[in-house]
Amino acid sequence: VMHAIGHRASKHGHNLLFIGNGLLLAGFVITGLFFGTNAWPTWSPATAAASGAFPKEAFARGLFFIAFAFSGWNAATYAALLAVHNENMKGADQQSALAEMELEQDNLRAAWEWAIGQNQTELLHQMVDALCRFYDWRGRYLEGDQFCSTAVRQLARILESESLRLWAKLLGWQSKFNLLLGRTEIAGQLVDQGLKLLTGSLMNWVDTQAESAFLLRRQAQFCLMSGDRTRAREVASESLSLLETSGDEWGIAYTLDTLGQIAWNIGAY
Repeated sequence: VMHAIGHRASKHGHNLLFIGNGLLLAGFVITGLFFGTNAWPTWSPATAAASGAFPKEAFARGLFFIAFAFSGWNAATYAALLAVHNENMKGADQQSALAEMELEQDNLRAAWEWAIGQNQTELLHQMVDALCRFYDWRGRYLEGDQFCSTAVRQLARILESESLRLWAKLLGWQSKFNLLLGRTEIAGQLVDQGLKLLTGSLMNWVDTQAESAFLLRRQAQFCLMSGDRTRAREVASESLSLLETSGDEWGIAYTLDTLGQIAWNIGAY
């Protein structure tokens, strides 16, 4: 019910239930200490029903609640929320999306950690851009770099196409954070590593247009900062071509902005 009402109700309801469970546990411990017999427990499993049959229904009902607690439904809720925020950050609701992410950042990171620990790459793909854009737009470049670096290390143990796409995307974001931190050489190495991942044998039959366009834009920014304006214009144009094919208007706008910066730098007013 709380999940259906909304993510805020889900968050606060979950926190209240957790606090309630803690208080109940503390109450039982205190009650035992003051009113117990100070003897070792003598509990033993209940005997079977009169028919001798195993109580399957009661056992299944108990497992349902355990399964719900560990099923990752909370993580899926926050992944969906980040996907919504990612779209809102591309329109008129940018400020409200950022404000909500600020409030929910601990839960969002916890959901990310759960998803990466469970190899839930589909959820991670929904979350990565919104989280990284949040660090970018809030000017938290060092935190963003650390976030990407940790995630890349965790993904290194999963060698399959979807995780490699995500790995490449994270390297692109990490490159951006390092460029903004003044670590130009590291930024170039990271974007080259990301592009190399996308051309590996595991990616031969995988659509990597979106990731390639993103990394090429990052490479264009690196080349521009390094003074290689000719190469910057080449890779930015390549990125733009991929984005126009996919119809990514947000990416097209960003890449046109990059090409405008390059044109200004070479005096092509």
